[in-house]
Amino acid sequence: LHRVTPEDWPTYMGGIHRPDRRPAVLPGTEVQSRVLTFRAPPGEVTETFIDLSPALQEGVGQVLLAVEAMGGPEGAREQGAYVWVQVTRIGLSAFSDQADLVGWATSLADGRPLPGVELRLAPHAGAAATTDGDGLATLPLPGSGADARQAWLVARLGADVAILPNQGGPTGWATWVRRAEPDVLAWYAFTDRHLYRPGEEMRFKGWVRQLARGKSGGVRLVPGIPDSVRYVVVDPRGNELARGSARLTALGGFDATVKLPEGVTLGYAHVRLTLPGITGGDGQVGFRVDEFRRPEYQVAASAEPGPHLVGGSAEVTAQASYFSGGGLPGAPVRWSVSASPGYFTPPGWDRWSFGGEVVQPRGRQVITTTEASFASATDATGAHRLRIDFLDARPARTYGVSATALVEDVNRQTWVASAYLLVHSAAVFVGLRTERGWVEAGQPLLVDVVAVDVSGRLVPGRRVELVAERLEWRRGEGGWEEVPVEEAQRCALTSGDQPGQCTFATAQGGRYRVTASTTDAEGRPARSVLGVWVSGAAPRRPEQNEQATVEIVRDQETYQPGDTASLLLRLPFFPVRGVLTVRRGGLVRSEPIRSDGPTLSVRVPIGEDDIPSVSVGVDVVGSADAAGVLHRSARGTDFASGGAELSVPPLARKLAVEAVPADSALEPGAAAEVALVVRDAAGRPVEGAEVALVVVDEAVLALTGYVLPDPLAIFYPPRSAQIGEVHLRPAVLLVEEGRDAGPGRIVGRVFDTGGQPVGGATVAVSGTELRTVTDAAGRFEFSGLAEGSYTLVFSRLGLGAVSRPVTVGPEGAPVLRVVMISEALQLQ
Repeated sequence: LHRVTPEDWPTYMGGIHRPDRRPAVLPGTEVQSRVLTFRAPPGEVTETFIDLSPALQEGVGQVLLAVEAMGGPEGAREQGAYVWVQVTRIGLSAFSDQADLVGWATSLADGRPLPGVELRLAPHAGAAATTDGDGLATLPLPGSGADARQAWLVARLGADVAILPNQGGPTGWATWVRRAEPDVLAWYAFTDRHLYRPGEEMRFKGWVRQLARGKSGGVRLVPGIPDSVRYVVVDPRGNELARGSARLTALGGFDATVKLPEGVTLGYAHVRLTLPGITGGDGQVGFRVDEFRRPEYQVAASAEPGPHLVGGSAEVTAQASYFSGGGLPGAPVRWSVSASPGYFTPPGWDRWSFGGEVVQPRGRQVITTTEASFASATDATGAHRLRIDFLDARPARTYGVSATALVEDVNRQTWVASAYLLVHSAAVFVGLRTERGWVEAGQPLLVDVVAVDVSGRLVPGRRVELVAERLEWRRGEGGWEEVPVEEAQRCALTSGDQPGQCTFATAQGGRYRVTASTTDAEGRPARSVLGVWVSGAAPRRPEQNEQATVEIVRDQETYQPGDTASLLLRLPFFPVRGVLTVRRGGLVRSEPIRSDGPTLSVRVPIGEDDIPSVSVGVDVVGSADAAGVLHRSARGTDFASGGAELSVPPLARKLAVEAVPADSALEPGAAAEVALVVRDAAGRPVEGAEVALVVVDEAVLALTGYVLPDPLAIFYPPRSAQIGEVHLRPAVLLVEEGRDAGPGRIVGRVFDTGGQPVGGATVAVSGTELRTVTDAAGRFEFSGLAEGSYTLVFSRLGLGAVSRPVTVGPEGAPVLRVVMISEALQLQ
């Protein structure tokens, strides 16, 4: 055992943890050297506990444990293990971006914040700070010349020291060096039709913007924009076809025309775009070069127009014909038909839920697919018709039916065509909506209800029944699952010319499942399911070796600047202390949070800088509650994290373009006149906007399915959080105190149900005169015992007594952790 300090960490990381690189002298000060003899038979694994206390001071310290094989075959010494162990009461976390590091220090005993902890970022001088009352401190990161891979955070509180490396397996990783994130260029470019023959002209058009990085970055015109954009056209093999430059407008727009050579290689080619003197990435626009050759045959599949309902049927037709005209008779046809749950939202009701989750018994969501196949041949006209009967829909909802026809021509080539149709369980649809994605426990749950037809028109006079069930996690034979508890709440109403509303009580927290049912005029059922969270639900305790997570429930799907996001945090244990961080190209802000219950609501203001997205991170540790009681369900070593991205689409920055042709029909060779109108998000006319108008044969676009890309997706990509996180708690090993008490010794501690040590409890060894009383820390100890089996009897004035058998062996007795309860003593 070597007593080491944080200054010895680089030597350890330099290779001591690798057995083949053991130095002549280990770092630190040697405090103990022992020879261990294993009694396990050859080939069996044995467990040995090593007492670290000789290397500790005041019960804490940094220890280098070196274990090396002695004797044995050649190379046995390379079986050595060199492990850095820190015994500390400080739980340490670090959040960092490009400029700063935020350290968070809490107690591993009870999770409370630790003020006055000295934090230092080693080995860099000057990077130091002291935690405040919330256990938080901000340190500046060292300059870019520092070694990003070699850094560790040191926390000191009196004699207690904890270190947190920036790269350490389960603890996480981060780059603790100040760095400037370079701005990048965003290129929006497209061709006029994507598909060209050799020798034709290819036209492309686009705009370029700069995406500023960092916490307040966004989209902007390129500063000091040059006069032109340079481009290079490259064929599928990488050969250069053309190069040139295109004039750049004041709004960053450019366009050019390139004539493709007659002998150009067929396949996918591209145009590479650059801005002279501007870094940030090149742009690219792809296109396809092909010879258009008419096929001999063609196959198409079509279905009868809907709507299609359960109880009815539909015909799908496969038509095989020569491309020049005339049917392909007698061709073999193989049909494959499948039906699976689909989704349908009537027009005008986008914010409502129709259909919803597929809930089977025991709360599990199951999606099933029904399949069937048929074989036949085309008739004299080259057609084959298949009738599909829609017998039933369980559960009652919309299903998607896909019919695929495989037709074999006279050359034994297979042609494939498909038709897709929606089948509804009824001619009426029931929709559900809530104002928010979650509500506080005790507040009424208001559910809006509507009944509409397939075109979105309200259907009055339909009786709609709603059932609200509270779900809880219960452990069954297949593991944890959500099941309904308590008696379901019911509500019934009749649909009218306006949406109706039902109110449900939320006395307890949890996830509520609201199911609405109705029927159409023919008695066919329709059903929709909506899930809503209510604060205060008891958490599901994580399984062994399962990483605990904080689930974040948003009150809305999207937000706009000026909104305030209300988030519900579902905690895996409680009470907790934690830190909420807002992340957007770095650490925007951090604030402490705490909760004595299983859920917590937090509010996050949304601003202009949050377009198009901002992230929220939550990290919590088990803590004492407001009364200072530490519950067994939330140990100070417990740790959980969670995150959510809040979408803030750039709706206010979207332009609406309307193209109005002067004539709806023209003869070949005639001139076309098109009027273009550009308006902003508020509907106001926009003067000076640049517009690209493409006139192209739609049949050419259909050959490749070409669609112009969305410029908003290019210029407003999701913002990366750009945060590094490192946490000490995932690497904490809960060691049973006194596990290796030594021969003839028994060591233990007594705690109450709140996790507090119990002093004054009597502990006796049955059959002997040995008796002691726990001290203020709840500790007790017996020594001088011979090897054998004993019974310890625990008692306290006014409480009953309980006993615990123990065995004292040559390596000592295991620790006893005893938990007091109200009427007796319970051993844990």
